[in-house]
Amino acid sequence: MCGIYFSYGNSDSSEYQHFELECKCMLRRRGPDLEGCVNEGKARLMSTVLWLQGQEGYRQPTNTDDFAFLWNGDVYKYKDENLPGQQSDTQFIVDKLRNCESDTAFLEVFQNIQGPWAFVFWDKTKNHLWFGRDYFGRQSLLFHHRDGSIVISSCFPQHDGDNFYSGGVEIPAVGIFRLDLDDLSSKNTKLFPWNCYIGTSHTSNNNLCNVQFHMDEISLKCPVILPTCDINQNVKSIQEFSLPKPEMDIFDELLKVSCMKIAVEELIQKLRDAIKLRIENQPNLCKECVKKKCSTPCTCPCVGVLFSGGLDSTLLALLAAQLFVEKGDCRGIDLMNVSFATPEGSFDVPDRMTGLQALQELRSLLPGYPFRMVKVDVPLTTLQALRRDKIKPLLFPLNTVLDDSIGCAIWFAARGEGKLATRYESTTSTDDTLQGAQDGQFDTEEVEYTSRCRVLLTGMGIDEQLAGYSRHRSRYDREGWPGLQDELRMELLRISERNLGRDNRIISDHGVMARFPFLDENFVSFLSGLPTNLKCDLSLPRGIGEKLILRLAAHKLGLVRTAREPKRAVQFGSRIAKLENRKEKASDKAVRD
Repeated sequence: MCGIYFSYGNSDSSEYQHFELECKCMLRRRGPDLEGCVNEGKARLMSTVLWLQGQEGYRQPTNTDDFAFLWNGDVYKYKDENLPGQQSDTQFIVDKLRNCESDTAFLEVFQNIQGPWAFVFWDKTKNHLWFGRDYFGRQSLLFHHRDGSIVISSCFPQHDGDNFYSGGVEIPAVGIFRLDLDDLSSKNTKLFPWNCYIGTSHTSNNNLCNVQFHMDEISLKCPVILPTCDINQNVKSIQEFSLPKPEMDIFDELLKVSCMKIAVEELIQKLRDAIKLRIENQPNLCKECVKKKCSTPCTCPCVGVLFSGGLDSTLLALLAAQLFVEKGDCRGIDLMNVSFATPEGSFDVPDRMTGLQALQELRSLLPGYPFRMVKVDVPLTTLQALRRDKIKPLLFPLNTVLDDSIGCAIWFAARGEGKLATRYESTTSTDDTLQGAQDGQFDTEEVEYTSRCRVLLTGMGIDEQLAGYSRHRSRYDREGWPGLQDELRMELLRISERNLGRDNRIISDHGVMARFPFLDENFVSFLSGLPTNLKCDLSLPRGIGEKLILRLAAHKLGLVRTAREPKRAVQFGSRIAKLENRKEKASDKAVRD
């Protein structure tokens, strides 16, 4: 992963120079391992690198007589094939681009990538600038146009008032853009869209900071299959089940249905494959070992999970740990669990309680494996001290109360500074697990701990695919299966608008790469191809019907309690939404001290 920066135009003003200097400071936190700069004519390029792929880091920008290239991404596969040997993915893409002799060939390079990406490519021969983000928008890329200058960067600083800092937008992940730097109003300034967006509202207004992009007839093939509108008649609803004995379990009964059992088993395998790509495509070194260039094997965890103890994050943690155990790597996984102080000064918020419950369940399934739950406790004074100068600029161009709450929670969790429970007294009764956490039977000894991991797995993207939000249940209640199917299809079309760019900026600020197994292209296409009622059944109660197939997978793997955890948004589970006792709407502009 990298921080990338490209500017073209007037760079003489002191205001611009301050802007660029602050950009570079933000980018260095994203990419602490390598740095490179190119100044050529009106163009200024910079890249900072977080080394994750290849035998050694690849210094950017790539600069030749014909082009300059800035890359921020991960190539997990290309044309569904692994990259050769230990080659840097940046070098791999550069070699592909060198051989392109047409616009179509150029676009196909990015179309064939499986993994997150954002890039800037300056064609010096035509003075055209190409840029874009992957279909899901997993990497941040911002666009700024003012006073004849163009700036494209992974992140922008923010200052109040009408100045060079104002303006700027997140580049929509609707395709690849091309800018004619000699004439911004030229017909050569174009958008090459993903083909699933042609004729939709997503590409009806292609204006970025008063630069109009004209739709081109060449398009990119959508990298995933969109959801089907099928219903499998062999899957019963809960009303059709006869449960004569209280101990009979709806999940156990559903797993006896042949088509459901097959789908669950395939989901587990697809998700395992997605996680494997994301934990193996990194050098197996922690932050300190990379910094010190250690030649001896690293003994610290290098992979963590943003961990609420809910269904999504706990399932990721279990499967990742199983994969590490299979290859004999028992350094452990860091589980980042964030909590904001209650008015009484307690940190026993809902996500902390479910985190402790899930921790016990994980440890019971993999005895002796070192799951480290990092209890990130954030008092109000700490939040206020760091939010304005550290977190607010990373949220830009977003500024709502919801963005502030989610951004702050993720930033503190990704930082990984807290207390580590070194042992716990488990209860003998499964039913008493959560009560045991509430009674303080878990944390009998604590030590200060700062995670050194460089990769963070996150559960983002699964709620949109498996009807995990309350809006899905509302649509189902109004319109039944047809309405829900339409809603899920729309979710996948607009998933790049769900602020993954914000999350990328927030997490990357700690020199850590966020990776999204639930947005693996093959995994998404698998889910899209399933009948809707194999994925979810909103005739079932909350905590069962939404994300049904994922709950069944967790249940099958032994996460019996976690499989029934209802969806809880991070701003409520961590209690940041109530920390300052403000009467605000999520969509209001965040006004903070």
